[in-house]
Order: sequence, then C-alpha cells, then structure tokens
Amino acid sequence: MRRKLILFSVLPLIVVFAISCKNKPVQEEAQVTFKPFEMNEKNHLKGDEKNPVLSISLNLQYPDTFSNVSVLNKIRRTILIDFFPDIEKDIIDPRIAMETYIKKYVKFYDNSEDASSISDKRNSDQSDVAWWDNEKMIIRNNSDNILSYTIESNQFTGGAHGGKNYLNTVINLKTGDRITEDDIFTEVSRPLVAKIILKKIMEKHQVNKAEDLEQIGFFDVAEIGLNKNFYVTSEGFVYTYNEYEIAAYAVGTTEILLSYKDISEFMIPENPIIPLIP
Repeated sequence: MRRKLILFSVLPLIVVFAISCKNKPVQEEAQVTFKPFEMNEKNHLKGDEKNPVLSISLNLQYPDTFSNVSVLNKIRRTILIDFFPDIEKDIIDPRIAMETYIKKYVKFYDNSEDASSISDKRNSDQSDVAWWDNEKMIIRNNSDNILSYTIESNQFTGGAHGGKNYLNTVINLKTGDRITEDDIFTEVSRPLVAKIILKKIMEKHQVNKAEDLEQIGFFDVAEIGLNKNFYVTSEGFVYTYNEYEIAAYAVGTTEILLSYKDISEFMIPENPIIPLIP
C-alpha cells in the first residue's frame, strides 16, 4: 500500500516533467513566420500597346512575426536590401518597395536604346515580351535559431541570352545578424575547405585532374575558393557560384553541397551553425 502511495505521489511530477521537456525545444527553437507578397506587371514600351512588353514578377517572403521585435526588424531590413539592393533607407513597407522597384525598372526599360531598337525592328502587330525580370525568394532553413534563404533572379534585357543570379543569406535568429564565413571557418582552414569544393566540382563533372575543368569551360581553377555566397540546410553548407563567376555561361550555375561530415573538423567550435549539425 505504501509503495502504491509513493507511486501515485511521484506520477504527477513525472507527467509535469515530461510536458515541460516536450515544450522545451519549442521555446528554444525560434522561428520566423512569413507573409507572401507578390506583384506581376506587364508594361508596353513607352506605353504603346503595339510595342514589345517588359514582364516583371516579384515573389517575396516577408517576415511577419517573431518572438523578438528588435531582431524581427533587423531581419526585415536585411531581406529588403537583399531583394531590392537600391532600396531607399526610409522604405520599410514591402508593397511600397515593390511598387518603387517596378516604377524604376519601367523607366529604365522605356529609356533603353536596346529596347527601342527591338521595337523598331518589329512589325506593329507584335507586342510579345522583349525583357523580363523574375525575382523570387526561397526559404532554405528556418529552425534551430538559423534562418537561411536565397534570392533567385532571372533577367533578360536583350542580347543573346538572359541571366540567372542567386544571392544566399544566413541569419542568426538570436541576434538578427548575418552569419559569415568568418563566424564558421578559421582563416587557416578556409584553403582546406576550398580544396574540398574543387574536389566536388571535379566529381560532378567526372574529371580526374583539376586542369581538365578548364577544358570544359571553367576559368583558372586555382582561383576557385570560398565566395561568401552560401546557404545552410539540415544537410550542410551549399555554395553557389553564379554564371560567369568561375566558368563560362555554357557551364551554368555551379552549386556544391558540403555536408557537415565534410567540414566539421574545419569549423570554429561553438559557431552559430552548431545546432543544425545532426
């Protein structure tokens, strides 16, 4: 009987402890909630419906709520600057930022000699898309106090082909600050990480020697290193090398995944990415 009384007296404490343990990760793991903002515009050159069209598509994930308001505001500003590099400091509303961006782009299109020359060469009944600008934000990670995203830009402003660009960002949700390579790798270890990247590029293109990469369109392979343009996921670091950065246009964008197993020995102890590592 005494044993049963002890059991029943301890049982509520066990239940309370179990509930608190269950809730603990939720309290520790801060996440940002996002609200999508999207604008799609088509504008004829100089407002004439007979002229070719500029097509603009903007798709932004804007931070809506977060437990720390000060950090939330820093994240918002960082995202707006990444999405709209020329944004004015006093613009904080994402919709106003989009409208301002579109207005400036339309003006640039109307004043472009290249766009005008396209219009002159076409028949009056042709009004297809001559230029386009598609901007999209992709969330890569939003857990373990780490926010990571990519701004994907796809533009065509005349010429032989369009161009794609990827800008990656990692943010410490405890502070709202960007996480850089300086926070992750020691100065001594960076050349070693660069060697791993080069090795993975070689494996991707199935070549045995680094110099062979230059035969398929890569520039000086000795110059391939850490370029600060990375995002993080639960799998590891992903480095992005944009068109023309390390190789000719025909090679395209180069993306290399460095698993945490690949680079754990080169990372600074207690760096802000540690919670993501399995």
